[in-house]
Amino acid sequence: MHFPPEAHVMLHRMRRTAVLGMVAAATAGGAGAAWAQVEVDSPPAGVELGVYTGGSYTTDWFTTPGANEAEEWRPGYAPAFGLTAQLWLEPRVGVRLHGAYLPQNLPGGGGLDQRLRVVNSYLYDVDLVVRPFALSTPNTLLQTVYLFAGGGGYTADVADLMAPAGGCVPHPSWTPAEVCVPTDAGQGTTGMGVVGGGISLARVSSRVEAFGEAAVHLYDSPAHVTSNANGEDRLSLTPRAVIGLKASLRPRRARRAEPVPAPV
Repeated sequence: MHFPPEAHVMLHRMRRTAVLGMVAAATAGGAGAAWAQVEVDSPPAGVELGVYTGGSYTTDWFTTPGANEAEEWRPGYAPAFGLTAQLWLEPRVGVRLHGAYLPQNLPGGGGLDQRLRVVNSYLYDVDLVVRPFALSTPNTLLQTVYLFAGGGGYTADVADLMAPAGGCVPHPSWTPAEVCVPTDAGQGTTGMGVVGGGISLARVSSRVEAFGEAAVHLYDSPAHVTSNANGEDRLSLTPRAVIGLKASLRPRRARRAEPVPAPV
């Protein structure tokens, strides 16, 4: 059968189009397979429960008159023991509950002698927490970095042996300066703000990780100074650095994939 020249040209174009279509489909399929093979394991949404221990340091609660300059009174170093519960609404954003116990010295007590730690202090706060790198990097260590900020309260509960409940701790420098360190926990409670951050340090199992955390708590001193008295109340800081273990109630899972260049 004889075809006109125009039919041969059209047939040639159809064959070329079909070949190009098959090549494009094969290339797309190969790229899709390569994409699916490499996934970034970003931290999932869910609940994390943590427990930690470490140390803290509290700055001045108040000052009293001195011979040449005001004398500063601070609790100083104390151990820190805490609990955390973080609810991740999605991989980058969540809310956090935190509570800590600090067996502190009375202001000016200083030292590391556990027998001098007669102030049972408590930190408790609710925070907004974010993981800024959760979906922006394949680095699994950076993915676990979290930052938080929030507020709550601070309570200093002085042991009953120091003075009758509802009174002030007697002290030869505090009483003349009209400074009261209350023995009642209600009187020793004040509002508190906190900022901090943490990171996972090592994986213990599929659901348990070791983590490190640092934070600074800011609050008005729980001590009370009478107006126009010789003493001066201070805004106090309690920075802390801790390590602990946290358990995830959901397993880690892949969140997104990254393309891999097709082999040449």
